[in-house]
Amino acid sequence: MFQENAAWVILETVLLDPVPEQEHYNQIIEQDPEILDLLLDCANTRRDPPYAELQVDSRVAESLALMLNFPADIVPGVRVELVEDEQIQNRLGSRWEALMNGVEILTSRPEWCRKIDRIWKRIEGEDIDKVSEWIENAEQDYYATLPPDEDEIMAVVSYRADRHQLHNGSAISDVDLLNLLPITHAACQEVKDDDEVDDEDFKALAELEERHSDTIYRAGSRDPTRDDDDNEGDFILQINEEVLTGPICHIRILVSLAKRGIFEKVQQWNKAPKGLNMGGGGLRNVKKMLSDKEIKRSLDLCLKRMAQGREDGNELFREHKGLDEAQLRYWGTAQLAAVVVEFDEVTNGRYHVHARGARKELVLNLGNAAEMALGRQYWERALVFASAAVKLAEERKGGSSEEVGEAVLEKNKRRVERARFGGRTKRI
Repeated sequence: MFQENAAWVILETVLLDPVPEQEHYNQIIEQDPEILDLLLDCANTRRDPPYAELQVDSRVAESLALMLNFPADIVPGVRVELVEDEQIQNRLGSRWEALMNGVEILTSRPEWCRKIDRIWKRIEGEDIDKVSEWIENAEQDYYATLPPDEDEIMAVVSYRADRHQLHNGSAISDVDLLNLLPITHAACQEVKDDDEVDDEDFKALAELEERHSDTIYRAGSRDPTRDDDDNEGDFILQINEEVLTGPICHIRILVSLAKRGIFEKVQQWNKAPKGLNMGGGGLRNVKKMLSDKEIKRSLDLCLKRMAQGREDGNELFREHKGLDEAQLRYWGTAQLAAVVVEFDEVTNGRYHVHARGARKELVLNLGNAAEMALGRQYWERALVFASAAVKLAEERKGGSSEEVGEAVLEKNKRRVERARFGGRTKRI
């Protein structure tokens, strides 16, 4: 319990309102980079029978993700030059540079990749049936005051999901990228839908909860002096469900490997390079994951997730009026579309048939995210998304199979004007 209280304190110290710029977190980390090592160690805290609901690992992982979080008005892979506002361009450029500086501090730590790998292996090796049994026996064996119910058991599953989403690609060594590949590959797999899971199959229900669990924290939400009804703060920690973040991270790794020419090199290797993790099949498994067949499968899955992500966003908005939740889904789906487009470009269209449709999805989701931002009066964010949607749509005009149509283009142009008008009144 003391460990868990400490973990919540760490999280609360980074859930600040107003939302600080990335440089704030960089300064904290730069003063003592060992903080990152300790956070990664804490994120690997194991679960024990007396208190299987332990949240130390996930809360610490969330804190680290918050310290190195994508700004909510940036979609990696979408050029900031698409916004015709020099001040906004400079601001977005500075935010991105600050984020990359923070990531560089993380990846400069000598054991960072190995620590993440250990976290992942512990998660994957955790037997959810055993955890469920621990929780159910807690009252009898350890005199728990209140017996847990199924919601608490499923909450543990959600905490596990938080840690699944902590992985991202960056400027790191070839071997480190290859060691991360099995992690992202495992997160880029088919997941059963609700109607395909037996209500009596707890393990399948638990996996479904893990893969579809997302995280949203509001600025200042943990501040006891703040009015609970104050709903004006911006969401500062946004982690989409693994069915989106898994493919995003996997294709980002593939983009980095393709840029370095690793695809061709790996297939020619007769022995693994020094430092390559030899567990789970070693070099043979890496070659399989980088084969044409497996890459095409991953891209096909990405296209499927894009369509589903946009539909999920539509449902969140139309049926539940969840502007923030819908914007998060559109934002994540736009990230997935953008990275597939980038992969198509860096591989010179080699897999274009399996990437077809990503450019259209990028425009549609950017436009929808802009609409949600307008509804919340985030004028600058809306302008960024809508401007990018307009420019990207115009690039595809002229009979392209990925053309979105004149009606969508005009709608996004109106969104640009609405964002500019709102921004003149109150700049956010």
